[in-house]
Amino acid sequence: MTLPIEQGSSTTEKPQTPTVTVTSHFKMIWLTIVSITSALIILDILLSVLIKNPTDAVKNAIDMCDNLAKAGIGAIFGMLGGKVA
Repeated sequence: MTLPIEQGSSTTEKPQTPTVTVTSHFKMIWLTIVSITSALIILDILLSVLIKNPTDAVKNAIDMCDNLAKAGIGAIFGMLGGKVA
């Protein structure tokens, strides 16, 4: 079975790949979210490792850092996915 080829089209043409434009505003927001998320992850690890007998306040701080870091990771992937789509 053969498919008709339109006049002027070539079978060797490569399809154009879509391009993604990253603006300076997007970079600024993305770097801010990555920085804050990285700081929260480091703080979460340090609090968990360095404090031998954590009080309730420290446990709450560790949980807060953990939850905010998870939200930050979700925001990072959400921004990247939204930019690509």
